[in-house]
Amino acid sequence: TCSGGEFGKVFFALQITMLSIKHFKLHIIDEPGNEMDEGARAAAHELISEQAEEHNKFVIRVDHDYNLEIIKFV
Repeated sequence: TCSGGEFGKVFFALQITMLSIKHFKLHIIDEPGNEMDEGARAAAHELISEQAEEHNKFVIRVDHDYNLEIIKFV
């Protein structure tokens, strides 16, 4: 079995992989990196932004971390 952090990383990898699927243009991602530490979580949000821009996707991220300043329109 996986720990919460391990499961979070596997689920995040799935979310990133979904960004490369061509026929999906809108992605709603609920609390990406939720089980990760603060540094990994910030890197996760940056990776989502990079992948969304690279694959021309629109991503809505739902997160309850008020310290994140990630609102970005590409």
